[in-house]
Amino acid sequence: MRKFHAIFKFLVFVFVGIIGPLDSRFRSFLKLRKLNPREKYQWATLWAAVLRWNFGIRVHNYGGNINPDAQLLVSNHLGYLDIISFLKLCPMNFVSKSDVEKWPLVGWLADCAGTLFLNREKKSDIPKVLNSFNQVLESRSRVIFFPEGTSSGGSSVLPFHSSLFHLAAKNEWVIQTLAIKFTIPKKCEGSASERVCYWGDMEFVDHFKQMILLPRIDCHIYINESVYSGKNRKVLAADLNMVVSKNLDNLKSLIYE
Repeated sequence: MRKFHAIFKFLVFVFVGIIGPLDSRFRSFLKLRKLNPREKYQWATLWAAVLRWNFGIRVHNYGGNINPDAQLLVSNHLGYLDIISFLKLCPMNFVSKSDVEKWPLVGWLADCAGTLFLNREKKSDIPKVLNSFNQVLESRSRVIFFPEGTSSGGSSVLPFHSSLFHLAAKNEWVIQTLAIKFTIPKKCEGSASERVCYWGDMEFVDHFKQMILLPRIDCHIYINESVYSGKNRKVLAADLNMVVSKNLDNLKSLIYE
Protein backbone atom coordinates (compact mmCIF):
# COMPACT_ATOMS: atom_id res chain seq x y z
CA MET A 1 0.00 0.00 0.00
CA ARG A 2 2.83 2.40 0.84
CA LYS A 3 4.42 1.81 -2.56
CA PHE A 4 1.08 2.47 -4.27
CA HIS A 5 0.78 5.80 -2.41
CA ALA A 6 4.37 6.66 -3.31
CA ILE A 7 3.72 5.98 -7.01
CA PHE A 8 0.59 8.14 -6.83
CA LYS A 9 2.55 10.99 -5.21
CA PHE A 10 5.21 10.76 -7.90
CA LEU A 11 2.62 10.89 -10.69
CA VAL A 12 0.93 13.93 -9.12
CA PHE A 13 4.33 15.64 -8.81
CA VAL A 14 5.05 15.01 -12.52
CA PHE A 15 1.54 16.23 -13.40
CA VAL A 16 2.07 19.48 -11.47
CA GLY A 17 5.54 19.88 -12.99
CA ILE A 18 4.08 19.72 -16.50
CA ILE A 19 0.60 21.22 -16.16
CA GLY A 20 1.63 23.94 -13.68
CA PRO A 21 3.96 25.79 -16.11
CA LEU A 22 1.40 25.37 -18.92
CA ASP A 23 -1.23 26.94 -16.65
CA SER A 24 1.14 29.87 -16.01
CA ARG A 25 1.71 30.36 -19.74
CA PHE A 26 -2.05 30.18 -20.40
CA ARG A 27 -2.80 32.81 -17.75
CA SER A 28 -0.16 35.05 -19.31
CA PHE A 29 -1.66 34.46 -22.76
CA LEU A 30 -5.13 35.50 -21.55
CA LYS A 31 -3.72 38.73 -20.10
CA LEU A 32 -1.59 39.37 -23.22
CA ARG A 33 1.42 40.10 -20.99
CA LYS A 34 3.76 38.49 -18.50
CA LEU A 35 2.34 37.87 -15.06
CA ASN A 36 3.39 40.41 -12.42
CA PRO A 37 4.96 39.22 -9.12
CA ARG A 38 1.63 39.16 -7.25
CA GLU A 39 -0.08 37.18 -10.03
CA LYS A 40 2.82 34.73 -9.99
CA TYR A 41 2.33 34.35 -6.25
CA GLN A 42 -1.38 33.60 -6.77
CA TRP A 43 -0.41 30.93 -9.28
CA ALA A 44 2.26 29.52 -6.96
CA THR A 45 -0.13 29.43 -3.99
CA LEU A 46 -2.53 27.17 -5.87
CA TRP A 47 0.05 24.65 -7.04
CA ALA A 48 1.96 24.73 -3.74
CA ALA A 49 -1.27 23.76 -1.97
CA VAL A 50 -1.65 20.82 -4.37
CA LEU A 51 1.91 19.68 -3.64
CA ARG A 52 1.49 20.04 0.14
CA TRP A 53 -1.62 17.87 -0.07
CA ASN A 54 0.19 15.40 -2.30
CA PHE A 55 3.20 15.05 0.00
CA GLY A 56 1.11 15.09 3.18
CA ILE A 57 2.68 18.29 4.50
CA ARG A 58 0.93 20.01 7.40
CA VAL A 59 2.15 23.51 8.21
CA HIS A 60 2.12 24.72 11.84
CA ASN A 61 2.85 28.38 12.68
CA TYR A 62 4.33 29.61 15.96
CA GLY A 63 5.28 33.02 17.33
CA GLY A 64 3.71 36.09 15.75
CA ASN A 65 2.52 37.23 12.33
CA ILE A 66 4.23 38.52 9.24
CA ASN A 67 4.80 42.26 9.72
CA PRO A 68 3.06 44.28 6.96
CA ASP A 69 6.13 46.55 6.74
CA ALA A 70 8.56 43.65 6.19
CA GLN A 71 10.16 43.67 2.74
CA LEU A 72 12.58 40.79 3.17
CA LEU A 73 12.11 37.52 5.06
CA VAL A 74 15.16 35.58 6.22
CA SER A 75 15.21 31.95 7.34
CA ASN A 76 17.32 28.84 7.66
CA HIS A 77 17.09 26.45 4.70
CA LEU A 78 16.30 22.72 4.78
CA GLY A 79 15.68 21.84 1.14
CA TYR A 80 13.20 21.97 -1.72
CA LEU A 81 10.12 21.50 0.49
CA ASP A 82 10.76 24.85 2.20
CA ILE A 83 9.28 26.78 -0.71
CA ILE A 84 5.88 25.10 -0.89
CA SER A 85 5.67 25.27 2.92
CA PHE A 86 6.48 29.00 3.21
CA LEU A 87 3.99 29.84 0.45
CA LYS A 88 1.17 29.21 2.91
CA LEU A 89 2.19 32.26 4.97
CA CYS A 90 1.78 35.32 2.72
CA PRO A 91 2.63 36.71 -0.74
CA MET A 92 6.35 36.15 -1.30
CA ASN A 93 8.94 35.49 -3.96
CA PHE A 94 12.10 33.47 -3.46
CA VAL A 95 15.77 34.04 -4.15
CA SER A 96 17.56 30.90 -5.29
CA LYS A 97 20.93 29.96 -6.72
CA SER A 98 20.99 30.04 -10.52
CA ASP A 99 21.60 26.26 -10.75
CA VAL A 100 18.02 25.54 -9.61
CA GLU A 101 16.65 27.13 -12.78
CA LYS A 102 18.11 24.22 -14.78
CA TRP A 103 16.56 21.45 -12.66
CA PRO A 104 13.83 19.43 -14.48
CA LEU A 105 10.29 20.15 -13.20
CA VAL A 106 11.52 21.91 -10.02
CA GLY A 107 13.28 24.62 -12.04
CA TRP A 108 10.26 25.17 -14.27
CA LEU A 109 7.94 25.51 -11.29
CA ALA A 110 10.35 27.85 -9.50
CA ASP A 111 10.59 30.07 -12.57
CA CYS A 112 6.81 30.29 -12.97
CA ALA A 113 6.50 31.16 -9.27
CA GLY A 114 8.62 34.26 -9.81
CA THR A 115 11.80 32.98 -8.17
CA LEU A 116 14.73 35.38 -8.49
CA PHE A 117 17.73 33.37 -9.65
CA LEU A 118 21.08 34.71 -8.52
CA ASN A 119 24.58 33.70 -9.58
CA ARG A 120 26.67 34.94 -6.66
CA GLU A 121 29.85 34.67 -8.73
CA LYS A 122 28.57 37.08 -11.40
CA LYS A 123 28.54 40.69 -10.23
CA SER A 124 26.66 41.57 -13.42
CA ASP A 125 23.64 39.75 -11.95
CA ILE A 126 23.24 42.32 -9.17
CA PRO A 127 21.52 45.10 -11.21
CA LYS A 128 19.11 42.55 -12.73
CA VAL A 129 18.25 41.10 -9.33
CA LEU A 130 17.88 44.58 -7.81
CA ASN A 131 15.38 45.49 -10.53
CA SER A 132 13.48 42.24 -9.85
CA PHE A 133 13.50 42.99 -6.11
CA ASN A 134 11.98 46.42 -6.74
CA GLN A 135 9.24 44.96 -8.93
CA VAL A 136 8.32 42.47 -6.21
CA LEU A 137 8.27 45.14 -3.48
CA GLU A 138 6.20 47.49 -5.64
CA SER A 139 3.60 44.72 -6.02
CA ARG A 140 3.28 44.64 -2.19
CA SER A 141 4.79 41.19 -2.06
CA ARG A 142 7.94 40.17 -0.17
CA VAL A 143 11.21 38.45 -0.97
CA ILE A 144 12.42 35.53 1.12
CA PHE A 145 15.97 34.26 0.92
CA PHE A 146 18.25 31.82 2.69
CA PRO A 147 21.57 33.50 3.56
CA GLU A 148 23.22 30.24 4.64
CA GLY A 149 23.80 29.78 0.92
CA THR A 150 22.98 26.08 1.19
CA SER A 151 20.64 23.76 3.06
CA SER A 152 21.18 21.79 6.27
CA GLY A 153 19.72 18.98 8.33
CA GLY A 154 17.97 21.44 10.64
CA SER A 155 19.90 20.83 13.86
CA SER A 156 21.44 24.32 13.80
CA VAL A 157 21.74 27.43 11.64
CA LEU A 158 24.82 27.69 9.43
CA PRO A 159 26.81 30.98 9.18
CA PHE A 160 25.23 33.60 6.91
CA HIS A 161 27.00 34.90 3.80
CA SER A 162 27.25 38.66 4.26
CA SER A 163 27.45 39.23 0.48
CA LEU A 164 23.79 38.24 0.22
CA PHE A 165 22.89 41.24 2.41
CA HIS A 166 24.55 43.75 0.07
CA LEU A 167 21.30 44.97 -1.48
CA ALA A 168 19.43 44.87 1.83
CA ALA A 169 22.04 47.03 3.55
CA LYS A 170 22.42 49.41 0.61
CA ASN A 171 18.66 50.06 0.45
CA GLU A 172 17.99 49.65 4.20
CA TRP A 173 15.16 47.23 3.53
CA VAL A 174 13.02 46.11 6.48
CA ILE A 175 13.81 42.50 7.37
CA GLN A 176 11.83 39.97 9.38
CA THR A 177 13.20 36.59 10.48
CA LEU A 178 11.71 33.09 10.50
CA ALA A 179 12.86 29.56 11.27
CA ILE A 180 11.70 26.25 9.82
CA LYS A 181 11.90 22.64 11.00
CA PHE A 182 10.36 19.38 9.78
CA THR A 183 9.24 16.36 11.82
CA ILE A 184 7.86 12.97 10.82
CA PRO A 185 5.67 10.48 12.73
CA LYS A 186 7.54 8.53 15.40
CA LYS A 187 6.52 5.22 13.83
CA CYS A 188 8.52 6.05 10.67
CA GLU A 189 12.07 4.82 10.22
CA GLY A 190 14.88 7.35 10.20
CA SER A 191 14.54 11.06 10.93
CA ALA A 192 13.28 14.20 9.21
CA SER A 193 16.90 15.25 8.78
CA GLU A 194 17.46 12.15 6.63
CA ARG A 195 14.12 11.79 4.86
CA VAL A 196 12.77 15.34 4.50
CA CYS A 197 15.68 17.78 4.63
CA TYR A 198 17.69 17.78 1.41
CA TRP A 199 21.29 18.69 2.14
CA GLY A 200 24.94 17.73 1.95
CA ASP A 201 25.80 15.22 -0.75
CA MET A 202 22.33 13.65 -0.95
CA GLU A 203 21.20 12.44 -4.38
CA PHE A 204 17.86 13.96 -5.37
CA VAL A 205 16.29 10.78 -6.79
CA ASP A 206 17.19 8.64 -3.77
CA HIS A 207 16.04 11.33 -1.36
CA PHE A 208 12.77 11.89 -3.22
CA LYS A 209 11.98 8.16 -3.10
CA GLN A 210 12.39 8.13 0.67
CA MET A 211 10.39 11.33 1.13
CA ILE A 212 7.29 10.21 -0.82
CA LEU A 213 7.11 6.97 1.21
CA LEU A 214 6.32 9.02 4.35
CA PRO A 215 2.62 9.06 5.32
CA ARG A 216 2.85 12.62 6.69
CA ILE A 217 5.31 15.47 7.12
CA ASP A 218 4.85 18.21 9.72
CA CYS A 219 6.40 21.57 8.88
CA HIS A 220 6.93 23.92 11.82
CA ILE A 221 7.54 27.62 11.13
CA TYR A 222 8.48 30.18 13.77
CA ILE A 223 7.70 33.84 12.97
CA ASN A 224 9.64 36.48 14.91
CA GLU A 225 7.56 39.67 14.91
CA SER A 226 10.58 41.98 15.36
CA VAL A 227 11.96 43.71 12.26
CA TYR A 228 15.52 44.80 11.49
CA SER A 229 17.46 46.99 9.08
CA GLY A 230 21.04 48.22 8.81
CA LYS A 231 23.64 49.78 6.54
CA ASN A 232 26.50 47.35 7.25
CA ARG A 233 26.00 44.00 5.52
CA LYS A 234 28.50 42.14 7.73
CA VAL A 235 26.92 43.36 10.95
CA LEU A 236 23.47 42.66 9.55
CA ALA A 237 24.44 39.09 8.58
CA ALA A 238 25.97 38.35 11.99
CA ASP A 239 23.06 39.85 13.95
CA LEU A 240 20.38 38.09 11.92
CA ASN A 241 22.22 34.79 12.14
CA MET A 242 21.95 34.98 15.92
CA VAL A 243 18.26 35.91 15.70
CA VAL A 244 17.40 33.02 13.35
CA SER A 245 19.38 30.64 15.59
CA LYS A 246 17.29 31.84 18.54
CA ASN A 247 14.14 31.41 16.46
CA LEU A 248 15.11 27.78 15.79
CA ASP A 249 15.79 27.16 19.49
CA ASN A 250 12.36 28.61 20.34
CA LEU A 251 10.78 26.45 17.66
CA LYS A 252 12.38 23.27 19.02
CA SER A 253 11.16 24.02 22.54
CA LEU A 254 7.60 24.58 21.27
CA ILE A 255 7.59 21.39 19.18
CA TYR A 256 8.99 19.13 21.87
CA GLU A 257 7.45 20.68 24.98
